[in-house]
Amino acid sequence: MADGRDKNQLRPIEVRMYSRTNLVGPLSNDLNLSSQYIGVPSYRHILNLALRDTNADVTLVAAMKVLHDNVSVLRPTRSISRTAKIMLKQVGVIRRGASTMCGINQNLNRMLKSVPEVNWRRFFGPDYRKVEKQIVCIAGYHDTDVTSWVNAMDVFQRLVAQCLTQE
Repeated sequence: MADGRDKNQLRPIEVRMYSRTNLVGPLSNDLNLSSQYIGVPSYRHILNLALRDTNADVTLVAAMKVLHDNVSVLRPTRSISRTAKIMLKQVGVIRRGASTMCGINQNLNRMLKSVPEVNWRRFFGPDYRKVEKQIVCIAGYHDTDVTSWVNAMDVFQRLVAQCLTQE
């Protein structure tokens, strides 16, 4: 490996990511996943599954293989990972790129694990940027200082309540 560790020294989550990346990408110059070994439909299916993987390394390798081997991307493209979508849009493989991320939704999901989808831009209107900065700070507190996190979440809840009571 690049950092000097043997494959046997990897944590289980690293092994899974390493295995998925190497399934899609070349293992060496003479051994790699190719349509000549498994057939075109299976190859296309594996690459399209890899484009939708949760790991950015896997999706980037899959996107590079899609480009290199001229493999068609199956719909729906909305399920493709954000990282792969940006790359595929830049080179013209897909028409729509990744939509802009909502910092509020992203950080709330990271902290609270499951949050209903809300259009925070519309909800907060002109105050969206201010609230987004607030939630990024809150996410930092979530990882480092629980007391400050509780206080900062109280401020966020007051901002939400304030928007709900406005006409």
